[in-house]
Amino acid sequence: MQIVEDKPYDDINITPMLDLADVLLVIFILMCTAAVQGLKADLPQGSPATKSLAEKKVKAITINTEGKVFLDTSPVTLSELEARPANTWQSAEQSSLDAWLEKYPLYNRPTNSISYYTKGQVLGVLLDILIRDRTDDEHSLDDVVRLMNEEFGKPNKGYRDSLDVRLAAEKVAGGSFEDFFQRYVASAERLPYQHILGLAGLELKTVERRRPSLGFSLGRDAAGALVVRSVDPDSQAAQVGLRSGDAILTWNRGEPPRDLEEWLNAQKKGNTLHLGIRREEQGLSLDIKIGEALESSYVIAENAGAGEKARRIREGLLRGTTQPVTAFVQ
Repeated sequence: MQIVEDKPYDDINITPMLDLADVLLVIFILMCTAAVQGLKADLPQGSPATKSLAEKKVKAITINTEGKVFLDTSPVTLSELEARPANTWQSAEQSSLDAWLEKYPLYNRPTNSISYYTKGQVLGVLLDILIRDRTDDEHSLDDVVRLMNEEFGKPNKGYRDSLDVRLAAEKVAGGSFEDFFQRYVASAERLPYQHILGLAGLELKTVERRRPSLGFSLGRDAAGALVVRSVDPDSQAAQVGLRSGDAILTWNRGEPPRDLEEWLNAQKKGNTLHLGIRREEQGLSLDIKIGEALESSYVIAENAGAGEKARRIREGLLRGTTQPVTAFVQ
């Protein structure tokens, strides 16, 4: 969501990597892909008799490559980002610069990295809302993409990594985004979900649920064998003696499941897992009780108390449209 390689590399030419990182940062912040598929929220026109938003309907929100926002999908992107400990220290910029390390399984551990796909998607949604708020929903992230294409989609026309992305956004919105880019793109400060979502009449909710837990994690060694990577010291797996580095030979007296997550979700707390393992050329059998873990996920809900401007921004966000300013004649 693991092979450790300690061999040093002293012949890497980082120039093309930096160029690639610049491109990735633009693509994944501005033209981000949705992590899940959704249903297009083509909302009907309401009337005074329309049912009030007071009855909150919890919805998830994602954004596709066209900048369109969808509802009623699983909010895996935000939950995935917030569940990774590395999100507290690795920025979106650093993640793009470190992209070449993804070939090493150790780097992909939740404690060691985040995905620039994932964080870029979330940043794209937040930046879109800020642009809409500053322009009274006259402009959006779509306009930034168009402007970038006009200014830099030419032969031999380069740009200054995230600086020119920021300047394009500022040109569209008519104000500075230096603080946003410095704190949330170049650095890893906690994203201001509630404040920015509130500008679009939305609010973030945390949903907690209990799920089955093995109490240990698995990976592949250099030979492709399934091995234990880590063991939760408070788990039943630790109590029966499972150790990091143990090779898995059998799983309930058969082959390990191809989709471990699917297998685990079908289990219940207290079920017994029969493991056959190899440790230092010795074969062992262990019986492990399936445990339980508390998991937090995030959804976005309509804020029934949103003001008129926030509701208009929400409407434009969900429809993927903007509202041109109408000139008033005195």
